[in-house]
This record gives sequence, C-alpha cells and structure tokens, in this order.
Amino acid sequence: MSAGELQRLERVERLLESALHEADPIPVDLQRGRARLAPRLVEQQRAVRRRWVISLASVLALVVTAAIVLSGLGGDKNSLPAGPAPELSFTSSGLPVGVLVGKVDRTEPQATSTVRITVRPDGTGIWNAGTVGDSEGDSVHDYVVEFFGDGAGQIVMRGGGMCVSRDTLTLEFSVRGRSLVIKDASTNDCLVSRGLASDLAGTTMRILPLPRT
Repeated sequence: MSAGELQRLERVERLLESALHEADPIPVDLQRGRARLAPRLVEQQRAVRRRWVISLASVLALVVTAAIVLSGLGGDKNSLPAGPAPELSFTSSGLPVGVLVGKVDRTEPQATSTVRITVRPDGTGIWNAGTVGDSEGDSVHDYVVEFFGDGAGQIVMRGGGMCVSRDTLTLEFSVRGRSLVIKDASTNDCLVSRGLASDLAGTTMRILPLPRT
C-alpha cells in the first residue's frame, strides 16, 4: 500500500469516529409536541363518548322493544275472551247447567225484562221471561221447556203443547267464565214475544248454581 493510500484510509477512519461520537444537534420542541397531542386526546375522548352513547342507545332500544313485545303479548292475551269456568258442567245441547239470569236492555219504553232460564243436567228446564210493561203483554210465569243443540253455540228451546210449533226460541250464544252472552235470538212468538227476542241479542246472563232440592 502506498503512502497516499495510507493517508486516505486514516482520514476516513477519523471521519467515521467523529460521526459516531457527535451529539444529535436537533433540539426537541416540547410545546409543539403538546400542541399536536392535545387535539388527538380530545378526539379520542369524543370517540369513546360516541361509542358509549351508541352502546347505551342500543341497549335502551332492545329493552324498549322487548317491553313493547311483552306488552303486546300480554295485551293480546288479555284481549282474548276467557273460556268457560272449569267448574261448570254442560248439557248435551251445549248450555251450561245452572240458573241463567240476565236483565235485558229493552227498546220498548216502559218494558222491563229480567230473564231467568233454569237448565238441568238432563236438558230440561224452566223459562221465565220476567217481563213487565211490554205492549205484547206481561210474562212472569214459569214454563217447562227442553233444550236441544242446533250446532256449535246454538240451541233450540222447545215448549209444551200450548204452542203450534214446539220450537219456541232459538239462541246463539257463547260462554265466558261464569257468564253466557246471547249473540242472537229468534222466536215463533209463543212463550217469548218477538220484541223480547229481538232485544235479547247482546244480553249477558250470569250462570248461578242450581238451587238445592
């Protein structure tokens, strides 16, 4: 190696050593760093709050939805008509056994009717219109009758030989709890007046136990 090459190699080594031991001359600007960091922290806090609010809103929405569904189910359940009371027994006609009593809302002025129908287990019974003030005449007598099924929720009441046709009254009804609701009625105008029959629709009758004999 020549003398010139040795000199160049020494200069390179000195420059390298100087570079390795030289301190970093770039100063640290703390104030500028804090200024840049603060907005980032604020944005992170806002993002955390937004996520928390969204999560809370989602939970509340689920709770409200569940409450509405349960309330709807409960409302639907409560809106369903109650079935017959379990302790009731029924005749082959579909009428409940007992004494059916109901006050009829009469359309004729001055007329009042508190109907009483006795239904025995064998399908026989008593009809009493309990009518006073009707232009067709008062009817407060007990009449021996029989009840026969005429389809689901329908019966025919038959009277004695005093009527030309024994089928004196046809009723369409439903039983709810310990009540019988008359939906429709028709008559041949024997034992039951036409005015009373037309007013029977919508009448609710209580189902009372048969009297002890």
